[in-house]
Amino acid sequence: MKIIPALFLLFFYSNQIFPQYSKNDEQLVRTTFSKEFNRQIINNYLKSNNKIKVKAALLSISQSEDTSWVPQIAQLDFNIFHKGICFTLGELGYCYQSSSYLMNKLQIFSGNAEISHDILCAIGQTGNNGNYQNIATEYLKSSGNKFNGISIAIFDFFRRDIFESDLNNKIIEHELSTSNIDSKEFFEAAFALYRTGGNGYGKEKIITYIVENFNFNESLDTNKYKVSSVCYLLSYLGEIKYFPSNFDLLLKIISSPFYNIKVTAAQTLCYYDFKDKNQLSKYFHLIDDKNTTVSRQVSISVRNIKLEPGLKEFLRRLILQNIFNNNLSGNSRGELFLSYLKLFPQSFSKMISNFKNKIRVNYLIEGCANFDSSEIALNFLSKMYLATSEKLKITSLNSLLKFQYNFSRNSRIKAIFFKSLSSNSPALVSSAADGLASNFIVSNKTLIIKTINQQCLKLKNKSDYLESLMSLYNLASKIDSSFGIKILRSLSLSLDYSIKKFAFNKLGRSTRALRKNINNFRKLWRLAFQYKKAKIMTTKGSFIIKFLPQFAPLTVGNFCYLTLKKIILNNRFHRVVPGFVIQGGDPEETGWGGPGYEINSELSALTFNTGKVGMASAGKDTEGSQWFVTTGYFPHLDGRYTIFAKVVSGIYNVQHIDQGDKVISINLF
Repeated sequence: MKIIPALFLLFFYSNQIFPQYSKNDEQLVRTTFSKEFNRQIINNYLKSNNKIKVKAALLSISQSEDTSWVPQIAQLDFNIFHKGICFTLGELGYCYQSSSYLMNKLQIFSGNAEISHDILCAIGQTGNNGNYQNIATEYLKSSGNKFNGISIAIFDFFRRDIFESDLNNKIIEHELSTSNIDSKEFFEAAFALYRTGGNGYGKEKIITYIVENFNFNESLDTNKYKVSSVCYLLSYLGEIKYFPSNFDLLLKIISSPFYNIKVTAAQTLCYYDFKDKNQLSKYFHLIDDKNTTVSRQVSISVRNIKLEPGLKEFLRRLILQNIFNNNLSGNSRGELFLSYLKLFPQSFSKMISNFKNKIRVNYLIEGCANFDSSEIALNFLSKMYLATSEKLKITSLNSLLKFQYNFSRNSRIKAIFFKSLSSNSPALVSSAADGLASNFIVSNKTLIIKTINQQCLKLKNKSDYLESLMSLYNLASKIDSSFGIKILRSLSLSLDYSIKKFAFNKLGRSTRALRKNINNFRKLWRLAFQYKKAKIMTTKGSFIIKFLPQFAPLTVGNFCYLTLKKIILNNRFHRVVPGFVIQGGDPEETGWGGPGYEINSELSALTFNTGKVGMASAGKDTEGSQWFVTTGYFPHLDGRYTIFAKVVSGIYNVQHIDQGDKVISINLF
């Protein structure tokens, strides 16, 4: 009996996420950054008696995409390093040796909830269909005992197209209906239900879970998992476009003090079967919420409401009244305008006379896509494309692409499409390449081929154009598969690591020998551990982030470098998804800009809960200057996006930031 406390302490301390990298690990971080993964350097760490160094080695290996490390990893003491081992094997992906090793460990540690959770999550990333069947069957036989983490595991299997809907639903139902389940497990089950689609899972059961498990009037209930569970259960109902005829429940949800629940309510409660003006007004009243992102979400979601004719006229008046309400944000009014066009179609001329100069021009341009058979609308958009900033050119182009089916031979459209396709704007190139219709491609095949060749030759060494080159390759493949291969061969000669890697992957060639340019390594490393925090002042107030260089040193160094060079100052949050993320750091404010270079992904076992600061990317190792802050819990981001900081003060201000709000200053300290 005396040995139990000792084992408990061993598990407790080994399970903590200790710092991994330190300022003394330059050599290890350098070989990871360059993609060399020097075995002598890493083995010196892996065989060290210093536990922190071993964990640093595991973090390095996890970025390598090289499963030949698995035998050495399996030799480590699992009691001490289980968290690092599970994370690293999971990041290395599908591997029979990894999954066999993990399945064996699951049998040994099935009685330890935290360790079995990490093991199951890793099996979901490394295992095959046989592993999935084995785990699911054993779970159901044991009534869920000793299977902490099963929901995340089946989500990861599902993401790799390994699943059976009936099995998944049975597991999720058991997790959600178990009376003594811990709040984290319940949250993970709600998350898995939403992310896997449920596939016909009983909607009335969801209502029962919501009603039985949550008290929306209990403002002191700040359990982070309970609030997030409500959001995922409501989001699932939104996905299946359903909310019950339970007005009392609707009122309770609307009255919630929690930001995330209000945003999700705005998304989901639009599917309620509104019976009268009072009920509709109660929902629509969310548009007056002091948080502008809640207001904007209502403005977006209202277009999904289905009403009887009498109530629809009432809704029309409500929308019009608020479109011209200057107390609402420009984003809310713009989204209401788009909802109005969808719900109440009208002529283009009437739209222009009613709304021009009364809403933001980007929303007016976006609204033009509803008039894709109008030559007047076409002429208006063509003028807007030629006369506006790049941001509005992008919006104009995306609307104009809707017109090509009705105006396939229009010379003005053709000129704009080719102007975009051959431009220096990554966004315009990608939008044009992705949006061209098959009839336009066939009619203009020769000129398109010429343009693709010219662009690939001009852009193939420029990291900011990775997504554009991907789009050009896809367009080339639509024309002819052999032409697509020709483009890939050209891109495989790129001097840029990510572009070259993309081409190699598509050509089925090994990327293990590819090396990344390390010219900017020293300047980023020098700043990696220099500052502890940053105070970010915005038009909605300030918030403070604490850097996490022990997990993402070069990403921290990069953020500090971009701040000191004023590259990410005075620009706007170009992307804000209510209840999900705020995203900034684009010098061009289009969502396509960057610093002109890329850094590596620095993935870790940290989780994306509320207030984590991560890096946007177009795939592994394509990060630049765009960063984001999460405003809720999102396990699907874990291990796939770099976390380099966390908000330690001012999360309220973060949750109030809307699209277009500005970064005024960043002070490092």
